[in-house]
Amino acid sequence: MAAQVEARVKFGEAARHKFIVHLYRLSREPDGRLTSGRDWSPLSKRILSKEEVRDTVGQRDIELYYVMFDSTNIHESGVWCIRRGTIEKAK
Repeated sequence: MAAQVEARVKFGEAARHKFIVHLYRLSREPDGRLTSGRDWSPLSKRILSKEEVRDTVGQRDIELYYVMFDSTNIHESGVWCIRRGTIEKAK
């Protein structure tokens, strides 16, 4: 997953638009199933932290919007803007 974000930052959307949106939608029903086929488990090893994404973006001239919705409350849900080594929670 980190390689995917890095590729998007270096060569993909950011090269054309100067911003990227990175979304996570996490769920888990009491029986262990995901609420939707689009969801990831909140225990997935593929989930990158805001800090890992910040380190990937580095000092590049782009804005990356990191969006997390976790119905299990294992991860903090919210929207953050990551740019030039900073992480700011959207208001």
